[in-house]
Order: sequence, then C-alpha cells, then structure tokens
Amino acid sequence: IATVLTLLGSSFQSAGLLFVLVIPPPVYQGDSPGMFDATDYSRLVASVDYFSLMTYDYSSPARPGPNSPLDWVRRCVETLDPGSTSRSKILLGLNMYGFDYTSQGGGHVLGRDFVELLKTSPGSKFQFDSSSGEHFLEVKTADGKHTVFYPSLHSLQLRLSLAEELGTGLSIWELGQGLDYFYDLF
Repeated sequence: IATVLTLLGSSFQSAGLLFVLVIPPPVYQGDSPGMFDATDYSRLVASVDYFSLMTYDYSSPARPGPNSPLDWVRRCVETLDPGSTSRSKILLGLNMYGFDYTSQGGGHVLGRDFVELLKTSPGSKFQFDSSSGEHFLEVKTADGKHTVFYPSLHSLQLRLSLAEELGTGLSIWELGQGLDYFYDLF
C-alpha cells in the first residue's frame, strides 16, 4: 500500500494539489499497537503533504472513558515522529462530538443531542477529569445512568496548546458536530 500512496502523492504534487492522508492512531487504549506506525510515517512523509491523525475515539462502550486523553494524544504524535523532524505535517485530530456511555452500551453525542440532554437534566454539573483533560457529565434518565464525555472550550484549548507545543497542525472532526461557540477558539 505504501507504493500506491507514494504514487498518489506524486500525482497530487505534480497536479499542484495537496495530499492529506487520514491515519489511525499508532497506539490504542492499553498501549495496543495501531495499524500505522513510525515506520509507515517515515516511509510516506516525503510523499504526503499532511497526515490527519485520528486522535479521538480512544474509548469505546466496551472500555468507557475519555474520547481523547491528553497523554495519549501526546504519545500518538511522539510515537509517529520521535525525533520531531516533520511534525508540521501531522494534523492533530480534534473531536467536536462527545460519547454517551450507558449500561447498554453507548454512542456518539453531537452538540444538539448534548443540549437536549442538559435540558432534560437540570442541575447536572460538568466535571473535569484532570488526568485526561476532558469534561464529563453523569445524569440519570428514565433509560438509566449516562456518563457523557463531551468537549468544552477548556478541553479544546488544552489540545490547541498541546498541538502548538508539539509543533503539529490541526484537523477538526467534524464541522457542525459540536457547539457553535467552539469555533470562538480559532
């Protein structure tokens, strides 16, 4: 596949176009290795203009928790480019959505869903998990208990600062999924 991607990159560059390759994280929860690693990155770095690194969806209904813990985001970038030689080509992925965990599983939460959940759960308080750098909310509804991890201006700013510190760019997943005021940060 590296040969195909290298040829694609050359074709894009010859046509004066940018080649942005979306890549999965090099490490998953529990330090499980990802499908794309530093060897892949170094092999393709000359052929790809930017790598959109999926630094979100860290947790899942099988292993509930934060969507994009800061230490994991850092580890993903440092794993791909330990020598910091071409980090400007990495676009750190920012999720604009959250995740709702219940005893039956869970699912993604868009801005509109989060607002509705807040309307039906007055008095609920956002709590900050300092170890992940994310906010979460615990509510009880007729369906049962929900633990919702959802971005905030503070958690997004922490990730913007981390991207600046690491020398990466940003990619947003996905426009329209978050709350309108999130874009005040840009």
